Amino acid sequence: METKKTGMSILNKTFIAISIAVSIPLLISFYMSYNKMKGELSQSAQIQIKSSITYSKGLLYELDHMAKEGVISLEEAQERARLTILGPKNAEGLRDMTQSKVGSNPRGYIYALTKDGDRVMHPYKEGVNIIQEYASLGNLGAALASEKYFGKVYEYEWTNPKTKESFMAYDYAEYFEPWGWIVRSGVPSFVIYGDKLNSLKMFYIINYINLNYFYQL
Repeated sequence: METKKTGMSILNKTFIAISIAVSIPLLISFYMSYNKMKGELSQSAQIQIKSSITYSKGLLYELDHMAKEGVISLEEAQERARLTILGPKNAEGLRDMTQSKVGSNPRGYIYALTKDGDRVMHPYKEGVNIIQEYASLGNLGAALASEKYFGKVYEYEWTNPKTKESFMAYDYAEYFEPWGWIVRSGVPSFVIYGDKLNSLKMFYIINYINLNYFYQL
């Protein structure tokens, strides 16, 4: 019995040593790959957000020019902007983003508000003041309406009021002076990183299992 116990002890120690030897380089590799991919995805998302704002402002300038030329009224120009960017309103008064001409969707869309915080273009909350709505979240609403962050990516922690789930979000804004609109576009972090980083994690987990199995043969 003592011989068996000694044999099992050596086997266990060998297994632990192999696991550690396999784990350390994999963990280092995973950490480096994870952070590199996260940085690349973040940069890519920022470029996409900025591009969508640039395109939307170009549309607003065209519509504003038509309004100033008397082709359409200012109110019609602004509604055309909403229709093009977010789609028409449905029976519930919400924007149908499946008809957006710029690819707006529930996971990432363009919206606009005034410096006072009034949402003048939004798929769900048009007319709702963002500063008043987010009063319980500190200065988030004021920050999103502040010119301090024009032309910058604003990173903040967002807590879903329904699910209470917290995650990082990224928002970018530029000011459209003719209408006094702050044109913003934001995206939650899980949309940027989610699937790709989860795939990377799974890749390393599978490799860890395979290597442990190989060294035990």
